Amino acid sequence: MILINVELNSKHLESNTFIEGDKDSLYGKLSAYKIFLVYHLLSKDFFNKNLKVNLISSVGGGYNIWYFKNLKENVDIFYNRLSVDILTRFRFTIMKYFYFEYPVVDFLLTSRREKSYKGSTFINYPEYIGIFFWITAGLSFDF
Repeated sequence: MILINVELNSKHLESNTFIEGDKDSLYGKLSAYKIFLVYHLLSKDFFNKNLKVNLISSVGGGYNIWYFKNLKENVDIFYNRLSVDILTRFRFTIMKYFYFEYPVVDFLLTSRREKSYKGSTFINYPEYIGIFFWITAGLSFDF
């Protein structure tokens, strides 16, 4: 299960090629709730089993929310969509408990997102697909 809740300011959004127009006063929020079936495709141990590298693939579904607000023009843009997700990532486990995953690539198929003008901002996301990239880290315990 993955839960994402990220606030985006104009610095985050200025390099987004799918948003055109005024980005200086743009604020955003991304929320995603996803659940997956996980498949370990490859596993290799290094340094006396103190480092383990796994290639992992996952298939699942999610609910994604994109919210944008142009603060200067007081205009809101809101998308919420169900998605089918395919993930791939490398997991590096150190000393059996601590792990980090990079790159986590989440390719999603979703219902149609409308392209829209809101004030001086044009949201031009692809209509049926999306890709998230992130890094995860945590502790893992086997029971």
